[in-house]
Amino acid sequence: MFVGGKNKKPANRMATAYLAYDCLHEILCGAAHLDATYMENNPDVSVVENDDDTWIRIGNHNSDPKLKPSKTDHFMYVGKPSNDDFTIGYEGCWDTTGITVMDNFIEVHFVTTNGDTISSGKNVGKGRTICVEPTCDSVSPTPSPSVSSNTPPSANPTKSCIEKWGSCEKDGSLSCCDGTTCTQVGESEFKCLDNCCACPPEELNSTFLRGLISDAPHKKL
Repeated sequence: MFVGGKNKKPANRMATAYLAYDCLHEILCGAAHLDATYMENNPDVSVVENDDDTWIRIGNHNSDPKLKPSKTDHFMYVGKPSNDDFTIGYEGCWDTTGITVMDNFIEVHFVTTNGDTISSGKNVGKGRTICVEPTCDSVSPTPSPSVSSNTPPSANPTKSCIEKWGSCEKDGSLSCCDGTTCTQVGESEFKCLDNCCACPPEELNSTFLRGLISDAPHKKL
């Protein structure tokens, strides 16, 4: 998480957020806290406990739903291990029934006592909203009996294209599916991503964002 959501400037990073999504019950859990290095350099700065400043927004517009402390019974601010009254973050779970979480933008947000707005990413001059794609397993239908064939199945079936989030080669030896492009997400790692979730490391030199892509569908913000 970065000052003002300006995630194109890695030096602005000062916090970390985590997300988990329960597909069956449509429950989104999130946590955010100041990083240890930031706290060492700013020992008197804590997180403001305010319903209007502490939220996780699903979507890319101000009018989109914000998951706030007052909208759940499962929320708590988190203090330092050595001083529980000194707030360094929060954690909570929200019922997202009726909210489109799948393949959507998301922003994790809080404010510090020195007035800094801390965000996982905003559409500002030096920032970009993060797009996450939780993947929920669907129940597969029971396959119907089939007539046996004398031709054994291929041990390594040929793929026509690489699915989203899949590893790819920059030389284009096998194209990405569904309009996704082969995007560099690490020093020597490439994955098929769409424009929503692609965060080229030359612009976003951050393990935070590279991890967001490479660890899909489990997101660490």
